[in-house]
Amino acid sequence: MEATFNEGDWVLLGDKPVQIKEKRDNGSYSVSTGQIQTSGRLGDRLYPMTLQNKSVADSAAYIKGEMHTLCRSINWPDLASWFEQGLADAADDQDKQNVFLDKLREVHREMQDIQDMYFKALPDIAAFRRRVFR
Repeated sequence: MEATFNEGDWVLLGDKPVQIKEKRDNGSYSVSTGQIQTSGRLGDRLYPMTLQNKSVADSAAYIKGEMHTLCRSINWPDLASWFEQGLADAADDQDKQNVFLDKLREVHREMQDIQDMYFKALPDIAAFRRRVFR
């Protein structure tokens, strides 16, 4: 069941804090980060911005950024949806948040292992050049 929010409330949309600018009769919302505004049926993607939820969202955003730095050619649409769904599912539940963060760390470690394997030097020659994307 999705929560109901009011105009002016600060909530999380994925890992981003947003303010509800407008709540429409059809159940859709218009939200803004202060720089970007989006609207639509976002109710199932919004969750309360508590201190704990914000902390987990910040950790997820950091790990997501690290993963993006490691490998830009991964399936970002599906990964972004997975991040967002994991954050929403774990909202306001300490145990679920811990499980989600553990999964994030595991995925990050796996990506590091894949990258290390990809850049592993062949005997006497580096087959691939390491590039840092920022």
